[in-house]
Amino acid sequence: MDSKDKIIAEEILKKSFIGSQLDGVKFGVGPGALLVYFTHYSNQQLDMLWVNIEVMKMTLLSSSEKEDRFLGKEIKELKDDEALNLLVENKRGTVVNIQVGSDSPHLFIGFESGKTLCINGDDDNYECW
Repeated sequence: MDSKDKIIAEEILKKSFIGSQLDGVKFGVGPGALLVYFTHYSNQQLDMLWVNIEVMKMTLLSSSEKEDRFLGKEIKELKDDEALNLLVENKRGTVVNIQVGSDSPHLFIGFESGKTLCINGDDDNYECW
């Protein structure tokens, strides 16, 4: 991803997601796919947003850990119940920041709690999110 595309992607993601809350999960079409939705409980035009996660390589970083240490390919793929537990840990968490990785299009969703949900964006066979 070139730097111009990264900047544009982040601007759109921030405008869409900041202020929303992680509100639910829906099982996707294929095995292992999840749709995670975020809701704006305000009068914002985009009130419901979806992130389609097809490769369950994600983790949660605490406020003291740095996103630049996240290497998606090195993260083990989670089972459905592990992925659901990780997401439920952040239910109703308000999004305060969202970024795309510099080297790979990993997705970093920062919550008001200080935790960051990191979703792998680099896979040879699938579009990760």
